[in-house]
Amino acid sequence: MLKDDNNVKLAYEKEKKVASERAKQFEESEISSDVTQTDEFLQAVQNRSWLNLTLRYVLSILVVMVSFGLYFVLTALFGPGLPTYILFYPAIIIVAMLAGLGPGLLATIISVMLAVIWIIPPVGQFTIKTPIEEIGVVLFTSFGILISSVAELYRRNRNKAAAYDKEKALRETQREKEFLADILEHASQPFAIGYPDGRMGLLNHAFEQLTGYTTEELHNIDWSTTLTPTEWREMENQKLDELNRTGQPTRYEKEYIRKDGSRVPIELLVSIQLDVEGNPEFYYSFITDISERKKTEKIIETTMNELEHSNKELEQFAYITSHDLREPLRMITSFLQLLERRYKDQLDEDANEFIGFAVDGAKRLDAMTNDLLQYSKITSEKRELKPVNFEDVLQEALLNLKVPIEESNAVITHDPLPTIKGDEHLKVQLFQNIIGNAIKYRSQETPKIHISTKKEKNQYLFSFKDNGIGMSSEHLERIFTIFQRLHTHYEYEGTGIGLAIAQKIVHQQGGQIWVESELGKGSTFYFSIPTQNANN
Repeated sequence: MLKDDNNVKLAYEKEKKVASERAKQFEESEISSDVTQTDEFLQAVQNRSWLNLTLRYVLSILVVMVSFGLYFVLTALFGPGLPTYILFYPAIIIVAMLAGLGPGLLATIISVMLAVIWIIPPVGQFTIKTPIEEIGVVLFTSFGILISSVAELYRRNRNKAAAYDKEKALRETQREKEFLADILEHASQPFAIGYPDGRMGLLNHAFEQLTGYTTEELHNIDWSTTLTPTEWREMENQKLDELNRTGQPTRYEKEYIRKDGSRVPIELLVSIQLDVEGNPEFYYSFITDISERKKTEKIIETTMNELEHSNKELEQFAYITSHDLREPLRMITSFLQLLERRYKDQLDEDANEFIGFAVDGAKRLDAMTNDLLQYSKITSEKRELKPVNFEDVLQEALLNLKVPIEESNAVITHDPLPTIKGDEHLKVQLFQNIIGNAIKYRSQETPKIHISTKKEKNQYLFSFKDNGIGMSSEHLERIFTIFQRLHTHYEYEGTGIGLAIAQKIVHQQGGQIWVESELGKGSTFYFSIPTQNANN
C-alpha cells in the first residue's frame, strides 16, 4: 500500500514538473507587445537605487522652485499681499505623494528658507523678527512634516497593495499558463511551435508520438530539413511565404520523416506570430495525421478506376453483343417469314399463329439489340462539342416524328430556346425520345406538349409538359431503367429504352433528368445542362 502511494506521489510530481516546464516554454514563446520605451526607462530607474534616490530629491527641489517662481509671477500681476506659504503647501503634498518622506521634508526645509529670505521682509536676509513670523514658520514646518509622514504611509501602503496585486496577477497568469500548457500537453492533436531559423519551441506529447522523437531531440534538430522530405520543401516555403505576406492561417498537406525513417502523411494548420517590428517571430501549427484518410482515398481511387474499367468493358461488351446479334436475328426473321409464305396453306391455324409469334419476337429482339447498340454508342464514340442551337434541334426532332405527330394531331409549342455547346445528333435524339414518349402515352384528349427553358445560376433547365396519361409516384425512377416498361408490348409498342438513352445523354454532359407526374393528369419531364459550355 505504501509502495502504491509512493508511485502515485512520484507520478503526480512528474506531471507537475512537466506542466511547469511546458508553462515555462509557453511563457518564453509569448510576445509582449506592451513593452514601451517609457516602461524600460522606469524599470531601469527602479533597478538602480542611487539613480532613483537622486531623481526623487531633484524632483522635490524642482517642484519647490516652480512654486516659488509662481509666487513671484502672481505677486507681479496682482500686487503684494499673497499669503506667504499658500503655494508651498501644494508643492510639499505633490513631492511627498510622489517621492516619499525624505524629499517631502527637503521640500519643507527649502520652502521655509525661500520664504524667510525672499518673501518675509527684510528681503535677502535670513531673519525672523516678529512672533507671528516665528509661529508661521513653526506651523508650516509642522504641517510639512505631517503631510510628508502621512503621504509616506499612504505611498508605502499603496506600494504594498500594488505589489500584492501584481504578485496575485502573476500567480493567476502562471496558473493560466500552466493550465494551457497542460491542455496542450495532453491534447490528442499534435501541436508545435517552429521558428523561421529551423528551431523548435513549445510542443506536446502527441507531436512526440507523431514524429518518434523526444522533446530534447526535437529541440536539437532543424525541423525544416530533418522532418520535412526534400520534395515537400519548395511547396512548404511557398505556403510560408504566403503566410508571411497575408498573415492569414494556411492549411496544406505534406509528409513528416519520423525518427525510424518512415513517413507519415499530415495536414497542417499554420498560423504566424509577428514581433514588435512586424517580422515573423515563430509559426505555431496544429497537425493532423491523415494516414487513414490517404488509405481511404487510395481505396476509393482504385475502386473508381476498376469501376471505370468495368464500365468500359460492359459498354464494349454491349456494343459488340448488340452488333453481332443483329445478323443472326435477321437470318432467323427472314427464314421464319419465308417459312410463313411458303407453307402457310399447308399448316394449320395454330402453326401459323406460332410462326407469327416467333416472327414478332425476333423483330422485337432485333429492335432491342438495335436500341442497345445506340445506347452503347452514346459513350463509346468520340464526339466533337460545338455550339448547338436548340431551335434547330427541336425542328429536326419534330421532322423525325412527323408521322406520329400527324396521326395523333399533337400540338407542340415552345418558348425561345438557347444555344449550348454539345453534340447536335445526341440533342436531337434527346428531344425526339422525350417528345415521342409524350405522344405515345397520350390520353383521349389531343396531345399537347409545351417546351420551356429557364437559365439558372450555372445551368439551363428544360421542361417538357404534356397532358398524357401520367403515372403514379412509385414509377418515377423506374421509367429511366433500360428496357423497363410500365405497360405490355401489346398496349404500347417499343423496347423501353428511349428514356434510358435520354438519361445517358443528359448525364454525359453533367446534367440531371427527372419527371414529375400524377396518374391521369399528365407529366412534366425536366433536364438540366450546365452553362459552363453555354454560348450566350
